[in-house]
Amino acid sequence: MPATNGDSQEFQVAALDNEMRANDLRRKGSSARLPPGTSTTKALDLSRIKLQRIRRLHRFNAIILLAFLLPHVVAHLFAVAGPAAHDAALDMVRWTYRPFLSEISLVTLLLSQIGLGVVLARRRVKAGGNKRLGWGTMQLASGGYLALFILLHGSAALASRYINQLPTNFDWVATPLQHPVTKWLFYPYYTLAIVALMTHLGAWLAFRGHRKLAWLLPISGALFATIYLASFGGWLFPVEAPASYLSIYDEVLGGPLR
Repeated sequence: MPATNGDSQEFQVAALDNEMRANDLRRKGSSARLPPGTSTTKALDLSRIKLQRIRRLHRFNAIILLAFLLPHVVAHLFAVAGPAAHDAALDMVRWTYRPFLSEISLVTLLLSQIGLGVVLARRRVKAGGNKRLGWGTMQLASGGYLALFILLHGSAALASRYINQLPTNFDWVATPLQHPVTKWLFYPYYTLAIVALMTHLGAWLAFRGHRKLAWLLPISGALFATIYLASFGGWLFPVEAPASYLSIYDEVLGGPLR
């Protein structure tokens, strides 16, 4: 079967990675830490096998996480019908991750996915696979932002529930978009998160030859972000942030700025 454009790009990145690894082994020469009887070629093969296993695990984790992320994102879209509709939709999907063991498993999966992504990204950068603009670069950029967002958003959600005893509902999402200071940060923060998620999925499709379909994902991400912000930002209906939520941001900023 002939290789698709996406496959070809993956092969080029793998070839760059292999060449870099081979050059490292040649440069180290006899000082390289290879097991007795292991040749440079064999060491290169072992390195490639290890990298393939990391990629497979990264993809396997991604499939499991999508089962959580996609319903979560869709539930947020119900905000167009108002806070009550949003919270009802979110309650319908929370049973999958709110039980304690499920929540621990989800956090573990997210952290392991970030760790695996960092390993793959470092190999890609070292191999020079990020020097040309394209899906490879967009995959790296979107993955990096997603990792940052997951860490910040996840820790904020856990802190809100377990420390501040505030539910992560419509008001929790909408409040930073209503605050006169934090809205300048949270509008791009939320927008980039949605676009990054769809771009990362688009890169996966592009690497499998579905380039036209791949471009639809970041475009749809921008559309979803617009709907998201219009709902939580109060463009479609009045949104008033509760004082209990606003006070958290005021405290962080050193006092009320409203």
